[in-house]
Amino acid sequence: MMVDKMGIVTLFCNVSAAIGFAVFALTSSQILKEFGLVAGINIMALFFISLIFIPAVLSYLPPPKTRHTKYLDNPQLNRWLARLEKWSLNHRPLIYGITTIIMVISIAGLFKLRSEAFIVDDLPKSNTVYTDLKFFEKHFKGVMPLEIVVDTKKKQGVTRNLKNLEAIDSLSHYLATIPGIARPLSLVEGLKFARQAFFDGDPSSYALPNSYDLPALAQYLSFKDTTAKKNSLS
Repeated sequence: MMVDKMGIVTLFCNVSAAIGFAVFALTSSQILKEFGLVAGINIMALFFISLIFIPAVLSYLPPPKTRHTKYLDNPQLNRWLARLEKWSLNHRPLIYGITTIIMVISIAGLFKLRSEAFIVDDLPKSNTVYTDLKFFEKHFKGVMPLEIVVDTKKKQGVTRNLKNLEAIDSLSHYLATIPGIARPLSLVEGLKFARQAFFDGDPSSYALPNSYDLPALAQYLSFKDTTAKKNSLS
């Protein structure tokens, strides 16, 4: 009896929930695709398991007592249900009209929606990352990092070849001329600062080291890689 009365209702409830999650499978994000498929399939699987398992379990249990079904005879609930039934049967034009108005407003509102996502929404207001970003938003109208990675497919391929450094320097100069892009920071800028410091801070020495400068700077620019072996620019 319970399956006859509630089976169709719960079926449509589960179908609507499964569709709601399954739409994530239409996105371009692989994680959301997997989540949508798994959630949609499991919701429907849970429905069929409940449809078969719960009646089987209830068949072995004693009939519910009066106190267990007392909530079904709630006078206030029955009055509300009777009122809803009366409205749905006797005021159908009004209900259709109100529903149509709500749908029109909802459709118009859909075109007003804007897709916005903020990475720092979950951070506390006192977090340094959040406060720093708010500072840049207030004084510099926000920031958007642009990262360009140079991969030579060789270990220390950038620093071993002076032409690579010159190419990066040329790209930095080009990016600096584009409106809306700030002055780039790269390894080349660090080498320029190092050369200037080597020549006692002379502003005219702020330039990319040449083949004669690199051996002299190598002892100051040595570093350790992940294998703890010392490497230099030479």
